[in-house]
Amino acid sequence: MNISFIGCRNTTKEIISRLLDSKIKIENLITINKKNLHKYHISGYKDLSKFCKKNKIKIHYVEKYNLKSEKDLNLFKKLNIDILFVLGWQRIIPESILKLLTIGAFGMHGTPLRPPHGRGHSVMNWSLIEGRKKFTSYLFKLDKNVDSGAIVGLKEFDINYWDTCETLHFKYMLTMLRLILSNIERIKKKNSRYQQQDSKNISYYKKRNPEDSLINWKNSTLNIY
Repeated sequence: MNISFIGCRNTTKEIISRLLDSKIKIENLITINKKNLHKYHISGYKDLSKFCKKNKIKIHYVEKYNLKSEKDLNLFKKLNIDILFVLGWQRIIPESILKLLTIGAFGMHGTPLRPPHGRGHSVMNWSLIEGRKKFTSYLFKLDKNVDSGAIVGLKEFDINYWDTCETLHFKYMLTMLRLILSNIERIKKKNSRYQQQDSKNISYYKKRNPEDSLINWKNSTLNIY
């Protein structure tokens, strides 16, 4: 069973590390070379070359972050991947690549609401801004659209008064790991069935830019916090 990852962030490293601790073999990591970082704005980028060498994981560098090049398509054709975990990769995987995977690609998303609400960008930022008290992480099988695939499993955690984006990321990472570990055997079965998302009642969060972080000092103390 060829289980591989695509990612370029610290989250990618942490999840792979825990899976290796659980005796799950990871064949490949597809990632971005740090030499090409000037082309893309990647929050929390992590160079994973030394990590892969230490753990005997084959590392491959893509030409384009969106994977829309002939070279990147040919790479996936050569790798013969069964299961691809997409963690720490902020681009949609092209349908042409998804079709090459024997079982499929699986990713994580989270929402302070419940799927299919809260797809899109900056969900942890919006959770804090809106004063939400709960956050739902879900593992899903990727399709050609945004955060819309069939759900493999969900886990909910509390958002407390002292949480920041950083602490929410830690909680999110823990739920990622638990969802993968509790569902990995099920995922390995090619014909496993998952819960389809509602295709009608969908909502999206918009991307946040640096200018969105300006503070209005005339606001309430709680909102400023």
